[in-house]
Amino acid sequence: MLLRTNFEHNSFTVYTVSKLVFQNMKTLQLLFILCICSMSVSAQGIVFEDSDWKTALAKAKTEGKLMFVDSYTTWCGPCKKLSKNVFPNEKVGSFFNGNFISVKLDMEKKDGRSFGSKYPVSAYPTMFFINGDGKVVYKIKGYRKVEDLIKEGERAVGKYDRSEEYVEDYEGGKRDFDFMLNYVTELNRSKKESLKIANDYLRSKPDITEEQRVQFLFAATNEIDSGIFDQLEQKKDFIIDMKGEEVYEQKVLEAGTNTVYKAIEYDYYDLVDEAIEKVNNNVSKDKANAFKYKSNASYCRESGNFENYLDAMKAYSKKICKKDIDESKWAIKHMMSSFQGQTEHIALAEEVAKNLLKLEKNLENTALYTKILLQNGKKDEAIKVIEKDIEEIEKKGEESGPYKHILKRIQQSR
Repeated sequence: MLLRTNFEHNSFTVYTVSKLVFQNMKTLQLLFILCICSMSVSAQGIVFEDSDWKTALAKAKTEGKLMFVDSYTTWCGPCKKLSKNVFPNEKVGSFFNGNFISVKLDMEKKDGRSFGSKYPVSAYPTMFFINGDGKVVYKIKGYRKVEDLIKEGERAVGKYDRSEEYVEDYEGGKRDFDFMLNYVTELNRSKKESLKIANDYLRSKPDITEEQRVQFLFAATNEIDSGIFDQLEQKKDFIIDMKGEEVYEQKVLEAGTNTVYKAIEYDYYDLVDEAIEKVNNNVSKDKANAFKYKSNASYCRESGNFENYLDAMKAYSKKICKKDIDESKWAIKHMMSSFQGQTEHIALAEEVAKNLLKLEKNLENTALYTKILLQNGKKDEAIKVIEKDIEEIEKKGEESGPYKHILKRIQQSR
């Protein structure tokens, strides 16, 4: 059980470890949400529009989303890898389908050439995030793995702030339902304060239907320690009927994560307790347990409490990671970026990485496991692992070059 931590009231920097990796609080929050809300709300990859790019852009404007454009050619190797390995991924689909209107453009065909005349492309693949007015908000070049592409998408969303468009009308007294729904949605999307505006609107007793009220509560819910969430919870069955159980659970987990994030920011563990309790009452047992362990671990890491952090990660690794690939990867990355100078959690990361190889044996997981072995001073063992993989791969007649490259790097390491 996680012990409560008393913090010193001096110039304590909350995100000591995380700032080595993240540039600002928004990025940390986005990644934290992604890590905890690891389930998918769609059983497919990115759904690309079956239309020309101008039609897709008009749809993006209507829905208040960015247009995501994959500009490619049929002879581009990295483009093919994206289409085969990344775009079909369920996690990528869940994030991109919820945030973007997506279109694929062969830049050597008519629609691609039309797009290229307005948005020149100098290398393939180039991926654009474009707002409804046709302005490029963000652009990336080259291949990205699943996790990296999602991070790029998060950066694009973070740069797309439409909330300022609503301020003048709001201050002028505009309060119709569609306007308020969109305003609160944009405030939350941009990670801006929305609670007062949402509460003021509901207290005004607007003339809206029950379904509209539920839609507004769903859009306005941003933190689990709020009256807005309590009202949302009362409408749980209604929301599940309207949106589905997975969508409801994702909303609960996001709200819980934001409250944990706030607990870290204000050094107040009671908020973690509240988030864990409310999440437990609203999502499946497995998701609630994962949320509990990850929230406790994240709070302990930022508070500098290594002993309790290790306890939380041990429980999480034993009860959640044993059979879950995504949770295992989260645990490994979290431990490898935490508490420099300590060793017990890195040994635990090695155990999780070894089990991960049993769950999913591939180049990426082998490289991760051997990297941890090296960090733990087990160079000979790392060499044996990679040599065994090379032997097995070559027996199958498959390409072993990438594995031999890893072996060479291990042999040359000190």
